[in-house]
Amino acid sequence: MKKKCLVITYCFPPHQSPESFITGKFIRGISKYWDIDVLSLKYKEKLEKFWNKKGLNVFRLDIPITLKKILDLPRLPFRPDRFILLNSLVKRELKNLNLKKYDIIFTRSQFHSVHLVGLYLKKKFPNKKWITSFSDPWTNNPYQKNLRVLEYLNNYLKEKVLKKSDLLVFPLKNLENHFAENSKQDIKKKSIIVPHSFDSTFFPKKVKTRKFNICFFGKIYADRNIVPLLESMEELTGELKEFKASFYIDSEFINNNKKLIRYYRKYIKIRNYTKYSEYIKNVKNSSLLIVLDVNTNEGKYFFQSKLVDYLGSKNMILHVGKSNTYNKELILMNNCFSCLNEKNQIKEKIKKIINEQVKFKSNNKLIDIFEIKNVSSIFIKESKNFLNDQ
Repeated sequence: MKKKCLVITYCFPPHQSPESFITGKFIRGISKYWDIDVLSLKYKEKLEKFWNKKGLNVFRLDIPITLKKILDLPRLPFRPDRFILLNSLVKRELKNLNLKKYDIIFTRSQFHSVHLVGLYLKKKFPNKKWITSFSDPWTNNPYQKNLRVLEYLNNYLKEKVLKKSDLLVFPLKNLENHFAENSKQDIKKKSIIVPHSFDSTFFPKKVKTRKFNICFFGKIYADRNIVPLLESMEELTGELKEFKASFYIDSEFINNNKKLIRYYRKYIKIRNYTKYSEYIKNVKNSSLLIVLDVNTNEGKYFFQSKLVDYLGSKNMILHVGKSNTYNKELILMNNCFSCLNEKNQIKEKIKKIINEQVKFKSNNKLIDIFEIKNVSSIFIKESKNFLNDQ
């Protein structure tokens, strides 16, 4: 008999975010092995058909308009994050579910506040197994402002979650090490590494085009400087006839840099995030996909989830940045390319890639590791020891 699992997450399709898409793929993958219900939020976007899966039940929590407006405010100084404002609503919604039927509680989100809901359920049902999944650092996050009093409370909550959880899941070893180094507990005894994944069944057939098509998708934050990349696109557009570039970036950056965006839109297409079907179609039809990474060593804690879709497309990838991150490591292992975040270096590297593109062969053995059917199978196998599964 299949185990019954309740997944609680603040990022799930159709929400337009990388965390939402990576969670959606993973839950679809493990639903082959477990009977899964999902408790998530109600979003204004329309759910695309391929996210629907028979037997996968999703309960949607509607958020009051006032609370939505508060959540949309930038840089709210809440810890673990702004979504802690939703926890009381989620707990109230849980009373409408038959919680006794679940063998496993699984809290998964980029937003650590959701794990406090798991902590609440673990206290009520101590014999139920509880899995927690982390995408980013919880405390000592290099890209989060350190507010002493809030960080003290934040660390206290994190330690309680790490102690009570039965299984801790991380997408890369460096992030697990970060949690271990910043905890008083020996968490490695109950930790596993489960990488992000792609679903090859989502990719459409590739459309042939005469132009060399470059695509970039991503949020611009921390020390990710997109200006050299934009400058190189401007010059390449003027120098090469069969060339085009499309950038899909977060609306916050676009709204805060209107003059910059207006100028570069004369040379390349710049748009907000798009729905997943359009995103995955553009990934597949690209000639070269660009990953803009940080220049500092702190980037080693982050695994850009879109990279697995890039790998799954079997197209060429260019890593831009100084830091030797896991993202860069994977890209080079896939026989692809890297350069510093400097206009002339980017431009010359792309010219070289165009001239030598016929020689490119992806590392299919590496790519298969991140296929969802393989990732979900390994997760189920490795989790058995922690869930008393025979």
